[in-house]
Amino acid sequence: MKHYDAKRFAKFDQKHLANLDRVAFDYFGTAEFKEVVRAKVIDSGYPAHEVRRFTDHFFGLVQFWRKTEADRLGFDLVTHV
Repeated sequence: MKHYDAKRFAKFDQKHLANLDRVAFDYFGTAEFKEVVRAKVIDSGYPAHEVRRFTDHFFGLVQFWRKTEADRLGFDLVTHV
């Protein structure tokens, strides 16, 4: 059985994941992410006439989360939609 190498992971984390919070934060404010939300709404079986409404609703919830994170982390809140 292999063991977890915490020191090795910490090095990997620092090198490759150090800015993951910022990358995710920025991505969740893009038109590309809004399209992912729209696809999920469609895949979830929402009627066609409700897709836009619920896409906007769920995307808006993520934008609210981004606003609270921007305040907490001191990030500039820019949405590219």
